[in-house]
Amino acid sequence: MNDNDIDYDSLLSTVREIVAPIVSHVQTLRKQLVADERIQRFSNRDSGTDPATTSLAAADGGRIQEKLYLFDLIVARGTVANGKVSSTHPTPDPITWAIGLPRDKGTAYVAEAAMAAIELRLLCDSTHETRILDGSFITPLLGLREGIYARQRETRQATINILNGPWNPLTALNTVYTPDVNRPILALTKSDTSRLYSQTFTREGINLGGVQDRTLATQLLQPGEYLTPIPVDYSQIRTNRKSKYEPNVKTVGKEIDNVTETLIQHTNDNHIYTTYFKPYGSNHTVLKIDYFHTGSVEDNPVRRYVEIVNQDTQTPHILEPFSQWKADQLAKIIKKEPEKIKRNLLAQMTLEEKATFGPLILSNYRT
Repeated sequence: MNDNDIDYDSLLSTVREIVAPIVSHVQTLRKQLVADERIQRFSNRDSGTDPATTSLAAADGGRIQEKLYLFDLIVARGTVANGKVSSTHPTPDPITWAIGLPRDKGTAYVAEAAMAAIELRLLCDSTHETRILDGSFITPLLGLREGIYARQRETRQATINILNGPWNPLTALNTVYTPDVNRPILALTKSDTSRLYSQTFTREGINLGGVQDRTLATQLLQPGEYLTPIPVDYSQIRTNRKSKYEPNVKTVGKEIDNVTETLIQHTNDNHIYTTYFKPYGSNHTVLKIDYFHTGSVEDNPVRRYVEIVNQDTQTPHILEPFSQWKADQLAKIIKKEPEKIKRNLLAQMTLEEKATFGPLILSNYRT
């Protein structure tokens, strides 16, 4: 394909169609939200005010599914990184895990489950006052539960082994879903498609054409501002009770359903909130924070949470909290793991095994 094959007029038309409702209404909407105090300001360390310093860490993970000739090699890794204000605070050691499984589409679910389990374990083992979960509060739940209903028995069993293993991910997930104002867990989604704010404003008479909240927030907010939080809607989450699988699948499935119902109940009770804020030093970047709060509207801790995350966000150089960026960089080391694992596996084989099926361990389907 060359540039002559690309219909730039069509692309530009799509862009204009998306932004037209925002351009038409953003100034009016901003004035209204400021007047209604639904756009709030927060303090910045560098502006002379000093929000309460807290030890901060973020957990992140990575996973690889390498399709070898002989089997699928699954590797998962989890890491925790300190924020800028807690650079000397101890963090749990990274965890790297691997397994070989017969070729099947469902092996990707095992990789997701392992990564989610490791992240949850490290997040709960962290002793920091504030901890960042990468993604939404739904993300680890979906990662844990999909594999137990996979088509292939080996995939289901591998997932169950992870759920029943030493990381105790369901116990960790229950901890994440237990509100703790003294040691909060904040969920930061880097890429989201939420329209909760957009739909709210549309119901109030300002038709924004279904624009996504993140896009809208970049236009509404100035640096040092955040949107008054609104309850998160996780109504799309359902329990997953199925009867056609073996007893151990049903047992674990029921445990996952119990955790799912806990999250659903928190949603029904308006215990999970979301907000967007624009860090100081940023013109276009906004960050989304989801958090638990079970107290009164007056006691909502959103401003403190925004200030903590803003403190760790080194815009314009890094467009996310430093701790989240660092954890992501440490997790990406996983890219080197498959080759190391294959070399070590080959080194433990007998000469006959190396000659017979050694090449099948080293070969994958990539050309």
